[in-house]
Amino acid sequence: MNASYRRPFAIFLVWVSLAYTLGIYLFLNGFLLTRQTLHVESTHLSSPWNQFPLASGHDHVEKSIDMESIAQSKGISDIYEPPFQRAIIVLIDALRFDFLPKLGERPSDQFYTNRLPIVQDLLDQSPESTVLFQFRADPPTTTMQRLKALMTGSLPTFIDAGSNFASSDISEDHLLRHLTRRFKSTYFMGDDTWINLFSDVLNDNSRTFPFDSFKVFDLDTVDHGILGKLWPLLDGHLPQDQTRSSLTDTGSNSSQWDCIITHFLGVDHCGHTYGPSHPSMAAKLDEMNTMLQQLVQYVDEDTLLILFGDHGMSVAGDHGGESEEEVMSGLLLHSKRPLTLSRSKHTKGDLNQNYFQHLFSKIHRNRDKTLSYDHDAITTRLGYDATAYPIVSQIHLVPTLSYLFGTPIPFGNLGALIPDLLYPKQQVDDPASLLYFIQQFRINALQVYNYLTMYSSSGKHKGFSISALDPLFQILYAADRRLDDLSSQTTFKNWIGASLLSEKERNTLVEQLEDILMTYDEFLIATLKYCMAIWAQFDVGCMVAGSVILFAALLTIVGVFIKPSWIYTLHRAFNHTIVRLLTILGAAIGLIFGFVVAHLSTQESGLWYLYVARHGIFDKMSIFGWTATLAFMGNIAGLAIAVAVQSKLTLSAIQKCIQWISHNPDVNLVLITGLAHALTLGSNSFIVYEDSVVRFILASWSIYWLIRGVATSSHTLRSLKSSSDLWAPIITLLFIQVTATTGLCREEQQPQCAYIHSGSLSLMPFREADSSTNENAFVDKWLTVIATTAFLIVSIFLCTFLPEVLQQAWFPSSKPNRTSSTSYIWCKILYGLSIGLIMLRYIYLILENTSSTQYIVVSILQSSIYQNLSSVVIHLNGLTATQWLRMTTRLFQIYIPRLNYAIGGLFLSFALRKAWRPVDLKELEESAWIAHIGGTIILATIQRPIGGVIILCWPLMLQNLTRMSDKSSISKTLTARLVILHYLGEHLFFVTGHQAILTAIHWETAFIGFDEMYMIPNAILVSLATLAGFIVSWSSSFVVVSQALGDNQDPTLRQTIYQASVLLMSLFNFIPTTLSSIFIIVLRRHLMTWKIFAPRFLLQCILFFGSCLYLIAMEGIIGGNLSDVPLRQPKRTRQA
Repeated sequence: MNASYRRPFAIFLVWVSLAYTLGIYLFLNGFLLTRQTLHVESTHLSSPWNQFPLASGHDHVEKSIDMESIAQSKGISDIYEPPFQRAIIVLIDALRFDFLPKLGERPSDQFYTNRLPIVQDLLDQSPESTVLFQFRADPPTTTMQRLKALMTGSLPTFIDAGSNFASSDISEDHLLRHLTRRFKSTYFMGDDTWINLFSDVLNDNSRTFPFDSFKVFDLDTVDHGILGKLWPLLDGHLPQDQTRSSLTDTGSNSSQWDCIITHFLGVDHCGHTYGPSHPSMAAKLDEMNTMLQQLVQYVDEDTLLILFGDHGMSVAGDHGGESEEEVMSGLLLHSKRPLTLSRSKHTKGDLNQNYFQHLFSKIHRNRDKTLSYDHDAITTRLGYDATAYPIVSQIHLVPTLSYLFGTPIPFGNLGALIPDLLYPKQQVDDPASLLYFIQQFRINALQVYNYLTMYSSSGKHKGFSISALDPLFQILYAADRRLDDLSSQTTFKNWIGASLLSEKERNTLVEQLEDILMTYDEFLIATLKYCMAIWAQFDVGCMVAGSVILFAALLTIVGVFIKPSWIYTLHRAFNHTIVRLLTILGAAIGLIFGFVVAHLSTQESGLWYLYVARHGIFDKMSIFGWTATLAFMGNIAGLAIAVAVQSKLTLSAIQKCIQWISHNPDVNLVLITGLAHALTLGSNSFIVYEDSVVRFILASWSIYWLIRGVATSSHTLRSLKSSSDLWAPIITLLFIQVTATTGLCREEQQPQCAYIHSGSLSLMPFREADSSTNENAFVDKWLTVIATTAFLIVSIFLCTFLPEVLQQAWFPSSKPNRTSSTSYIWCKILYGLSIGLIMLRYIYLILENTSSTQYIVVSILQSSIYQNLSSVVIHLNGLTATQWLRMTTRLFQIYIPRLNYAIGGLFLSFALRKAWRPVDLKELEESAWIAHIGGTIILATIQRPIGGVIILCWPLMLQNLTRMSDKSSISKTLTARLVILHYLGEHLFFVTGHQAILTAIHWETAFIGFDEMYMIPNAILVSLATLAGFIVSWSSSFVVVSQALGDNQDPTLRQTIYQASVLLMSLFNFIPTTLSSIFIIVLRRHLMTWKIFAPRFLLQCILFFGSCLYLIAMEGIIGGNLSDVPLRQPKRTRQA
C-alpha cells in the first residue's frame, strides 16, 4: 500500500474515532446523573413549631394556639433527654440481614446463618433496650455510596458508582461533622474510605487508624488491626496524645473517648473471595460474634451501641447491584436504657406496649407500601420471614441518630425518623406521647421542607420547581392545618386544661393525633419516593446532540464500508475550502453561542429560559461542548456538500450503490447482523439473555461459514471429509455449545439459569465443618469431585497441544529442525512453564474454594514423610501450619502470577520487536501469533479456573479458525471468520463469568500478583480480567487478518482485504454504540434504566474505546507495513 492510500484511510479512522468520542462525551454528560450539592450546614431549630402552621404563599392561616406553650405545659421536650453521652458505631461491611437473627435449621453448607448468637441473646435478655431492623440500602450497593448516604441522608446517583475507587471529600452537610462537634474525643479505625470522604473531621492522626480497604484476599489484617486498637482504647490504655506510629497495647489510663467508629472488612472480603457459603465465612462471623460479646460489656445507660452493615452480598458474595441479597443488611441498636416503647415494660399513660407495637407497625406498613418493598421476594430469596422485622431505609438512620445524640439533622437529609426509637423522657399521658412523636416528626419534616425549598431556588430541574413540589408541600400544610384545627376543638382544650376526659373523648383525641402523625410521615416518605423517582437531571439536549453526532459518524462509516472508494472522495473533501470554512465557522459560532447561553442560563426570564433552560435542556453543555458540537456540524455539512459536488451524487449513483450491495451477500449479512444485534439492546429481556442472543448469532454464522467454505472449496466429496473447510466450522460450533454450559447467572435469569461456575468446583467430597449425613448430598458432592477431576484432566490434556500452536506460529511454512532458533526454543520452554504454573494455581484455587488447603497442609505436616524430611532439612523444622498456609497463599497468589506476567510480557515485547521492522508480511503474522499467546498467558492468570482454562486453551481454537485447506478459502471465508471472532469475544465475556452488571466485576483480580494497593496496576488488572474475552477476540482478528494479507500476492486485493476487515470490525462496535444511545434517550424513565440499560451502554462505551486502541494498533502495525515489506516465498527450512 502506498502513502496515498494509507494517509486517507488513517485520517478517516481518526476522524470517525474523534467524532464518536465527542458524541459519547456529550451523551454521557447529559445522561450520567449528578445531584446538586448545597453547601449549607444545619443548626438547631429555635423551636420545633417554627412557622406553624405552614401554608402556601397565597394562603394566610392565623395561628389558633401556641403549640410550643402547650408542649411545655405538658412536659414535652423538643429533644431526646438525656441524649447519649457516648457512642460505639460498629459497621461490619456486607453484613447481610440473614447473618443476624436466629433462624431455623438450615442446610449444612449455609455457613453464614446462626453465627451471631449475641444478637438473639440481646433481644431475649434486653427486649426494651435492643432493637433489630432490616436495613435496606439504595443501589448502587458500593461502599462509598453507602457511606455517603449513611452520613448525609441523601440518595446516591449512578455516576457515584464509578467513584468507588477514587473517593473524594464530601462537601455537603453530614452527620459525622455534627457528631465530632458533639463528641470531642472521636476515634475512627477501619476502612480508609472514611478518611477520604470525611477528611474535614477525621484529620487527627492520633485518633484515626485507617486500613487499606481493597486487599480482598486478606480477611484478617483490617479486622485484627481494629481489635488491636479497640480493646486498649476501651480499657483506657491509649493516651490521647499518642500518635498512630507509637500506639501500643499498654500505657497510661488517662484515655477518654466519647465516640468510637469501627469499620470491619473481613466479612465483605470473605464474600468477595469465597462467597457466603464457605467455612471461612463461618470463622469470620464467629470472630465478629466474639468481638460483639466483649463489646456489649462496655455499654452502659449513657452509651449507645449501633451495629449495622452498609449493604448485603449476592449469592456469589459480590455487591454493587440491587438484588434483594445485596440491598438487605441489618441494623441493631443496644443500650442499658430503654430504647423503644413497643417492648417497654412500663406504660406511657393509658397506652401500653401493644398500642405502640400497633402504631409503629402501621407506620412501617405504610412506608413499605409507598416505597414498594416486596416482603415475599425477600422471604423467598433470603429464607426468613421478612414481616417479622421492620424494614427501614438506610438514610432513616441519619435523622434518628441526630435525635438520639441531640445534634441537628444534616441539611440535605431525606430520611425519616425511625418511630420505634422515639422515647419521651417523662411519664406523660397518652395524647402527650403522640404529641411528642408529632413534634419530632415535624422537626424532621421542617428540615426536609427547608432543603427542598432551597434546592428548588438553587437548581434548574423542572422536577424541583415550586409548582412541581407543591403536591408534596400540600401534605405538610395539611398536617399543620389539621393540628391547628384540632387545637381549637373543645376536647383538645379540655385536655390542655387538665380536665378529665371520658374514655370516648380520649380515644377520639388519640385517633386524631395518630392521623396527624401519619400525615407528617406521609410527607416524609412521599418526598423520598418522589426524589428517588425524578432526581435524575437528564440533560436531554446533550443526549440528543451526542446521539446525532454518533448517528452521523455511523452513516459515514457504513457508506465507506459499502463503497470503499468513498475513502478517496472523503479525503479530497477534507481538503475542500468549504469544509474548512464551515468547520471554522461552526467552531466560532459555538464559542460565541456558548458564552451567550452561559449568560442566558442565569436569567429566569426570556425565551431561552422559558423553552429550554427551565426544562434542564442543555444545562450541562459547556462552552467547549458548544464549540466542538457546532464545529462538527459545520464539518459534516461541508463534507456532505463537497462530496455531493465532487462525486456528482445523483439518484442513479445511489441506485448503483444499492445494486452493488444486492450482489454482495457478505455485506448484506454483516449489516443485518450488526443491526439486529444492536436492536436487541433496546429490550431489557434481550439484554438479560444476551448470552443466548450471542450464541444464536455465532451458530448462524458458523453454519454460513460451513456452507460458504464447502461451496467455494475445490475439494472432491471424498477429500472434503478430511478438509478443514468442513471441520473447522463444526469444531467452532462444538466449542460454542460446550462452553455455553459455563458462565454467571444474572439475578433476572433465576431460577431457570443453571450455569457451571468456578465456585461449584470441588476436589474434596467433604468439609471439616460439614456434618451432613444426607445421602443425596453425599452423592452430589462425590459427583462434583468426579466432574472437577474430569475437568482438570481434560484441561491438562488440551494444554499439551498448546506448544504445537507456538510451533505453527513460528514456522508456518515448515517444521522446526535442529537448527531452530534459540528464541523459539526458549519461548517454547517458557510457554510450557507458564501453562504448568497456571494449572497448578487453578488446582490451588479449587482447593481453597472448599477450604481444603488447610486440611491438606495439616495432613502433610502430620505425615511421616514430612517428619523425616524436616529432621534432615533444618529450615523445615518448627514451621507451623499457619506459616505454611501463609507461604502457600503467597506462592500461588503473588509469586506465580508475577512469573506469568513476566513470561507474558516477554512474549509481547518479542512480538513487538518482530513487528517493528518485519522482513515480510508473514513475519507480521508470526508476531501477531506470539503476541496473542503472550496475551493469553496474562489473561488466563487473572481469571477464575473455568474461565482461565477457556482463555488458556483459546489458541487451539484460533488455530482451527486459521487452518484453511487452500489459499482461496482464506479470503473467501474471511468475512465469516471475522464476524465469528467478534461475537466469540462477547461469548468469552459471558462464559468467563462476566455480565454487564456491577456485581459481576471480579474485584479480587486487582490483587493477583500484588500484596499492596497500587491504584493504576490494580485497575488495569480488573479491566483486563473483565475485558479478557474481547481482548482475545481483537488479538485473534489481528492474526486472521495478517494471515489473509500474507497469503495474498495481489497488492490491490491486499489493500481491499485490509480496509474491509478494519471497517467490518469497527461497524460491530459502532452500530450498537449508536443505537444504544438512542434507546437510552427513549427509555430514560424506564423502570430498568439503571439496572439493565445503563450498565450495558457503559460497557459498550468501554468496548468502543478498546476497539479504537485496537484499530490504532492495526493501522500502525499492519497498515503501515502493508506495502513496505514483500510477500515471503515458501521455504523448506528456517535457519537460526
